[in-house]
Amino acid sequence: MACLRFWVSECHVDGFRFDLGSVLGRTPAFSADAPLLAAIKADPLLGRCKLSAEPWDIGPDGYQAGRFPSPFAEWNDRFRDDMRRFWLHGDIRLGQFARRFAASDDLFRQRSPADSLNVLTSHDGFTLRDLVSFNHKHNEANGEDNRDGAGENHSFNHGHEGLDANEEVKAYRHNSQRSLLTTLLLSQGTPMLLAGDEHGHSQQGNNNAYCQDNATTWLDWAQADEALTSFTAWLIRLRQSIPALSIDRWWVEGATQEVEWLDEQGAPLCAEQWQQGGSRLQIRLSLRTLFVINATTSPCEITLPEGWWRLTAPFQPYMSAPADDVLSLAPRAVCVLEQD
Repeated sequence: MACLRFWVSECHVDGFRFDLGSVLGRTPAFSADAPLLAAIKADPLLGRCKLSAEPWDIGPDGYQAGRFPSPFAEWNDRFRDDMRRFWLHGDIRLGQFARRFAASDDLFRQRSPADSLNVLTSHDGFTLRDLVSFNHKHNEANGEDNRDGAGENHSFNHGHEGLDANEEVKAYRHNSQRSLLTTLLLSQGTPMLLAGDEHGHSQQGNNNAYCQDNATTWLDWAQADEALTSFTAWLIRLRQSIPALSIDRWWVEGATQEVEWLDEQGAPLCAEQWQQGGSRLQIRLSLRTLFVINATTSPCEITLPEGWWRLTAPFQPYMSAPADDVLSLAPRAVCVLEQD
C-alpha cells in the first residue's frame, strides 16, 4: 500500500494495471472481499485512481473474470477471443458477438459496462498486424525452440504466412485490421488500444517478445501506416459522438432506443437468427448511428433501415455510398453510417 501511494503521490501516475491480478485477492482462495482489495478501495488516494486487473493467475481456480469488486476494471479476454473468431474465422454466433459488443453482461452484469476492458491485442501475443499476417507464432529468436508463447491465437494470415504478401492479400488484411479496430473502439465498455496497432507495428510473428529489446519490439515511426493512424483517430472521435457509447449503463433494446439489432434486410433479428453463425448484421445505436457488418468471406449487399443514411468518416475512402437504401460491402468489412 505504501508503494502504491508513493507512485500516485510522488510520481503522479493515474492508476495501475495489476498483472496476474487474481493473486491480490487470494486468502489463499480468491475473494472479492480480500483484505488487500478492500484496503485499496478504502484508501482515500488509491480509491480514486484508475484500477484494472488482469483477472487471472497461475494458481488453482485462478480465472476470476467478472469477480473483482468495483472500482476495479478487468481485462476482458472473452472479448478478445470472440471478436477475433468472429472476424477472422466466422465461427461465432450472432448472439455471442452481440454480447461481447454490448460489454459482456454474462461477466459484468452486476457491475458497470465500463468495467469491461475490451482487449483485442496487448503486450502479450500478436500485434494487430501480425494477427492478420500469421497463422502460427514465430518465436525462434526467443531461444526456446518456439515452445514459448500462446499456441492458440485465433489469427488468420489471409492466404500467405508472413508480412511479404501480394497486393491482393495486403488489401484483404487491411480490411480485417479496420474491421477489428472499429469493433474494438466502437463497442460498449472501455476500449484498450495496444501502442503501435494504430500504425501497423509488427513483431515479425513473435507473440512473446518481452525478451526482445531490439527492432522486433521498437516502434518504427518512419514506417508508420499513416492512413491506419488517421482511421484510428477518426474512430476515437466517432466514439465520442455516439450517446450510447458515452453513457455507462446497460443497453435496453427498444425501451430507451439505445440499441437495435437488425438483419441484412433491415428487420429485427429473430430468435433463430441469434443462434446462427451467419455473420451479417446491422446495429443501430442512439437512433442515428448504424453499424453495417459483413464478417463473411464473400461480398454482399445490405438493405438499410428506412431513412436517409450517409457514410461517416473515416469510412468514405473505403466504400461507395449506399444506392437506393442498399449498401455494398466487401468481405470482412464494416462501416458506420449516420442519419441527420
